[in-house]
Amino acid sequence: MTLCFLGMRPAAEVGAIVRACAGALLDVGAVEGLVLGEPAWLGGRPPRVLAVAIGDPDGELRGVQSRVARALAAIGAYVPEARPFRPHVTVCRVRRGARVDRRGLGELDPPPPLRFGGGAVVLMRSHLGGGGGGGGGGGARYEPLAEVPLAGTG
Repeated sequence: MTLCFLGMRPAAEVGAIVRACAGALLDVGAVEGLVLGEPAWLGGRPPRVLAVAIGDPDGELRGVQSRVARALAAIGAYVPEARPFRPHVTVCRVRRGARVDRRGLGELDPPPPLRFGGGAVVLMRSHLGGGGGGGGGGGARYEPLAEVPLAGTG
């Protein structure tokens, strides 16, 4: 799941971004008690993203996101969004111009009940158009650049 979308950043900033995250999370422990929620269409009209909500009953994930966002904004690597953080996992994206009937969402089974936690924040780079999968699709491929373990997890 994405805590802060940075967009295109120069490679020279990676070290500063990792240091900012590490400093912001120095005393933050692992996030526990997260739960998979309901599927939802995101992205307005027409919908562009099918996602599954992540329940954060204790607010720990929101706290991590807030700390990371403030630290990255302080170094000029992130512009905080006006909308509140909405924890979710993206399941699929709809290609521009494709039509989606939101009513079909009601036919999707919710994911099985699953509780999980998180022990690190990972800086990811996306390579657009390299989705792989053998189908020649134009999806993204993701590359982890650095990992910041949360306290007591690494």
